[in-house]
Amino acid sequence: MSTSKAYWVANIFPKSTRYQFVEDAAVDVIERLGGRVLAQSSHGPSIRGRFRPRMMIVEFDDTDHAASAFDTPELKSIRTLMSDHSDFDFRILPGIQQDEEPTHYRIHGHDWAVKA
Repeated sequence: MSTSKAYWVANIFPKSTRYQFVEDAAVDVIERLGGRVLAQSSHGPSIRGRFRPRMMIVEFDDTDHAASAFDTPELKSIRTLMSDHSDFDFRILPGIQQDEEPTHYRIHGHDWAVKA
């Protein structure tokens, strides 16, 4: 069985005009730490739930790399800057093993296949 990818999902609420500078610096650090920014935007529809002005999804090779990158001194410095210019939360989500069989659910008339 192969190790699955892991993802940071960040919800970001900018509170200053300097935020974009901080995000650009964060992307540079993330890439040096082995992360790959898959999506980042302030655009796109909010289908349901609380509107989040900025979102970012970052891929890592596995959960160990995702967690250790988050705790590096470089990223701690970026998080301090982010705290000055935004409110944010991060989640680390483990990826799905390709060889896992999905569990099927029917919710609100829609079929969902979920690998846990």
